[in-house]
Amino acid sequence: MEKTFKEIDVNSIDFEDAATFKKTSRIDSKSIEVSQEDQEIVTIIDGIEETRNTAHAGDRIITGPQGERYVIEEEKFEKLYEQNPESPEEFRSKGDVQAIHLTEDVSFEAPWGEQMHIEAGGVLVKNGDDIYGIEEKAFAQTYGRSDKDGNVFASLDEPLIEQRAKATAIGETSHLHDLEERKSYENDKILEAELDMGVSFEKEEDHISL
Repeated sequence: MEKTFKEIDVNSIDFEDAATFKKTSRIDSKSIEVSQEDQEIVTIIDGIEETRNTAHAGDRIITGPQGERYVIEEEKFEKLYEQNPESPEEFRSKGDVQAIHLTEDVSFEAPWGEQMHIEAGGVLVKNGDDIYGIEEKAFAQTYGRSDKDGNVFASLDEPLIEQRAKATAIGETSHLHDLEERKSYENDKILEAELDMGVSFEKEEDHISL
């Protein structure tokens, strides 16, 4: 059965209280291709087409952690990334982004004018004036939770209870709200899976402790 994506207007979404995240993974120069001509790049993750974009001469074509390819315009790449002084073969992120967790499959117009499809569990990211989506696994593999000063204080592959403890210790209320939403989403997924398997059970108050 073909997956249905809900059409949304990302410009109507309020990011004011959204949690901040910083890209922790480095981009190896070997995974960066400088486009020599106009060419269409299709971003595919887990067999699902996420979006299409046109790379122009000078734009960077990046290969991500899951083999997905995406385009960053030449000027934007220079604003977003810098060469890592500790490892010249790598590029590191200069700033952080705001992100909102998605609980349903959505479709919207990306900054480059094409439709983007992001499944539930992924995020909507606000990076400067641009709003786009990142798939769940790709986001968890490349970003960490950052505080108001842009310092990463928790990895997204840590248990939610540990992320919550770290956010509580430094008073990061936006991250606490984000974690509550993720907890609720994960519990709903567990319940749905158990119902799909025909398992009879008495639902506990919390499947995932925070």
